[in-house]
Amino acid sequence: MNRLYTQLLGGSLSLFALSAFAQEGASDANAVTAQWQPYSFNFAFMGFSTYYSCSGLENRLEQILLQLGAKSDVQVNAAGCFEGDRVSKMVTASVRVAMPVEVAAAADAAQSTDATSIKAQRKTITLNTQISGYTGSGDCELMEQVRDRLLPAIKLKALENNLHCIPWQEMLFNQTVKVPALIPDKSAASK
Repeated sequence: MNRLYTQLLGGSLSLFALSAFAQEGASDANAVTAQWQPYSFNFAFMGFSTYYSCSGLENRLEQILLQLGAKSDVQVNAAGCFEGDRVSKMVTASVRVAMPVEVAAAADAAQSTDATSIKAQRKTITLNTQISGYTGSGDCELMEQVRDRLLPAIKLKALENNLHCIPWQEMLFNQTVKVPALIPDKSAASK
C-alpha cells in the first residue's frame, strides 16, 4: 500500500512539475523586449446622456491608459469645464503618455526617445463600462470614443467589441472592449 501511494504521489508531483513548466513556457512565449514610445494627442469627449467633469475625465482616461500598459507618469489635462470642475457636455483632454512597443516595432518607427529596454508581456486587456459596481450609459459612450479615438492614437486596435450604447438609456449589463496590449513588468512601469 505504501509503495503504491509513493508511486502515485511521485507521478502526481511529476505531472505538477510538467504543468508548471508548460505554464512557464507559455508565459515566456508572451514575453517580449520593449521600449517606451511617447505619444501626445488631444482627446475630445462629447456625451449625449452623461457628462464628465474635467477631473472625472482625467481620472478615467488615466485608469484606462494604465490598464493598457502605460508608463506610470501619464499626463491627462482636461479643459472645457466651465465654472471650476462642474460637468460639461464636451470636455477636451491633452494626453501625454508612453506606451511599451516591441523593440523591432520601435526601431521601425524610429521615433522613440527612450531607448531603455524593458520586459513586457503580450496580454489581452478587457476594458469595461463598469466603474465601482455601477454601469452607466455615459461610460459606454466614453468607451466607444476610447475605442474609436484613443486606441488609434496609441497604435492599438480593439480585438473584440461588445459595446451597444443607446443614449439616454441605462445599460443593464457590463459592456466590454478587448484590446491586445503589451503590459510592462511591474518594475518597468515606473522607470
